[in-house]
Amino acid sequence: FVGVGLDEVGQPVHGLLPRHRRKAGPAAIVECRARGGDGAIDVAVVVRVDETFDQVLAFLDTDRRTSTGYTGLGLGIGADQLVIATSTGAGLYPFAGASQTSWSWPTRRSIPAVVAPHAVVLSLAKTDLGTGPVDLVVRVQRGSTVVVSAKVTFTP
Repeated sequence: FVGVGLDEVGQPVHGLLPRHRRKAGPAAIVECRARGGDGAIDVAVVVRVDETFDQVLAFLDTDRRTSTGYTGLGLGIGADQLVIATSTGAGLYPFAGASQTSWSWPTRRSIPAVVAPHAVVLSLAKTDLGTGPVDLVVRVQRGSTVVVSAKVTFTP
């Protein structure tokens, strides 16, 4: 797995990631990684071991252009696709806003996901991601607490 996570003091760590177990401090994303397989990409998000999440939003910039897609929430990317995962499953949504900051994501379809109290693994078809590199930013929400990952770039 290649991606980005947080070290013990909350600084980004790039490359191959071990599991970090932090016991104090605010909610944190400790791993965010992507791995390719036959026809699919698995995106794994792991939150701190003593936290749970209500919702994981995975923003995907499939053309890596900030001039297209959703740019709200200070994501730093132009998200063309959004995956929303909750305890009941996950769905893939294309961006359809009238402007780049309009929150408009019509339902596309459900996607395979494994959702646990502290982690979610999303399985995305390579056809949804294109052939070039993809930028990923993950937003984890728990009540009013929101944690956003650093940008991860991977190639399907």
